[in-house]
Amino acid sequence: MSVQSLVSHRQKEEQHVQALIAKHAALSEKIELARKDLSTTDYYLNQLKKQKLVVKEKIEGIRAEGAAG
Repeated sequence: MSVQSLVSHRQKEEQHVQALIAKHAALSEKIELARKDLSTTDYYLNQLKKQKLVVKEKIEGIRAEGAAG
């Protein structure tokens, strides 16, 4: 892989991580609002938490891959 190609790949990876971080933050806010809403079901709250965890795992996976490579 050429240096230019590697740099481009890293930039795309970083953009993807930044988008995932934004999604993670949005889910955190959504969870906090849902907790305050008395009509929120436990099922809905758990679904949001699972989504947030999946996003977190994706972020960690990309970062671990980047550190290894």
